[in-house]
Amino acid sequence: MRLEGRDPLISSEPSQDDDEISIRPYLARLWAYRQAMALGLVLTALTFGLALAGLALVIPTERLGSLQFRLLFEGAEDGEYPDESPFAPADLTTAPILTRVYEANDLARFGPYERFAESMFVLESSPEAALLDYEYEARLADTRLIPADRARIEEDFRRRRELIEDPTFSISMLRHDRLTRLPGALMEKVLLDTLRTWAAQAAERKGASPYELATLSRNILQEGSLENDDYLAAVDSLRVKTRRMIEIIASIDQVPGSHTVRTGGAQPSLAEIRVGLEDLLRFKIEPVLSLMRAEGASKNPRLMTLYRRGQLFQREQEYNATTARIDSLRDALSQYTMQAPDSASARRRAAAGGGPAAPGGTPTPGAAAQFGESFLDRLVELSTQTQASDVEYRQRLTDQIIEQSRRLATLEQERAYYTDFIQELDPSSGSAGASSEVTAASVTTEIQQIFDTLGKAVDDLGDVFAAIAAYNLQPPTLLYSITTPFSVRVQSPIDRSHVALYFVLAMFAALILLPAGCLVYDTVRARPQHSARVPETARP
Repeated sequence: MRLEGRDPLISSEPSQDDDEISIRPYLARLWAYRQAMALGLVLTALTFGLALAGLALVIPTERLGSLQFRLLFEGAEDGEYPDESPFAPADLTTAPILTRVYEANDLARFGPYERFAESMFVLESSPEAALLDYEYEARLADTRLIPADRARIEEDFRRRRELIEDPTFSISMLRHDRLTRLPGALMEKVLLDTLRTWAAQAAERKGASPYELATLSRNILQEGSLENDDYLAAVDSLRVKTRRMIEIIASIDQVPGSHTVRTGGAQPSLAEIRVGLEDLLRFKIEPVLSLMRAEGASKNPRLMTLYRRGQLFQREQEYNATTARIDSLRDALSQYTMQAPDSASARRRAAAGGGPAAPGGTPTPGAAAQFGESFLDRLVELSTQTQASDVEYRQRLTDQIIEQSRRLATLEQERAYYTDFIQELDPSSGSAGASSEVTAASVTTEIQQIFDTLGKAVDDLGDVFAAIAAYNLQPPTLLYSITTPFSVRVQSPIDRSHVALYFVLAMFAALILLPAGCLVYDTVRARPQHSARVPETARP
């Protein structure tokens, strides 16, 4: 019996094309859901993007800011400050320094102090050491090395690594930022402020500044002493202060560019201040002292005699002590010079491979063949280092002798000055006596003029020194130098290549799951209609 209106999809009659599989019906069914599948792909892409943004907010981004610098103070190569106290890279990140930097830059808005302190660190960053590491890393990577050769290469690496004295470091800040990000400009400023703060403390407490200069202020001048002291004591005190200022100017003049510094259009330079003080000493102070010698001007001749003799006694003691120091330094230099050549020649012979000497003084044959190349290189290096230390030691002794000899010449001049003064004002010479009122008034007026001129010179010297210090004596310009510019390295928590791969996989999965879901949905939706329609059309 033939069923009318039977759906061909559920027909049980065999077809001629039952052995062939066609995807055209499936494509036709999927074509009806094309808009739904396109919307699904868009939603998949949007979901992936939102998930990626959420991960970027939850997982912190690693940002490393670094600044490379080189230490310039004496002793940095040996890991010491100029006062011979040990230097360590951790000195730059101590609590007092970081606290000051943290407060000065208002870093509380970017996190607590503990987090900031943990992010700061200093590492050794020597280019020469890095090249040496690369060289020996390549040599040790050879798998054909036997244990003996590997041990020899490692020992050679350690020896060469110890000889590298390059005080180059890098100060870095490692941040893990989420929502609040520290700007790169502020990160650079924080690193620079840390270096400046450390340099200021090192110059103040460790003597790290190569220019240990002193200056004077008006505190050395006390106008009340002019009325209380005797004429000779007052003028002699001003003379000594003037000479000290000239010596200080000579030390300041050693700073590069100091002789061209002016604090203003009408302000004198360092050379002009020195000329003014020399003229003051020659044409004001010395003539007043000569007048006092000639007239015997004094408020209390007996006390002034004791003053002059006391000054002469002090100069005699200093002169004898300086002479003894010079003699001891010369003896030490002479003895060291006599012993140094013998030891140096012995080291040179050993480094040359002469070998140990036989009892008759002839080197033992074949002894040099027992020494390896690295052993001979080590001997040469030791000899070179010892010779350098010998030269440095002799130079240091010679400099001390020269310095003490200059001091001895000054003491000799002062001793002759007070000796001549005592002889001229000796009561037995007939030149001592009470000063007249005219002479006393003249001396008082001259002393006041000298005092005023010296006070102005002190003020001018202070202004010039402040201008020099502002440009030349700042710790950042003396203790370190920036070798490489500031750089920031950002390490994202999500790798871009991985993100692209995951996106492709997500879209590929969507291209598979969306059509499959549409087919399942279409089948489920169509099946109840077929089951309800078949009983109605079936007839016996």
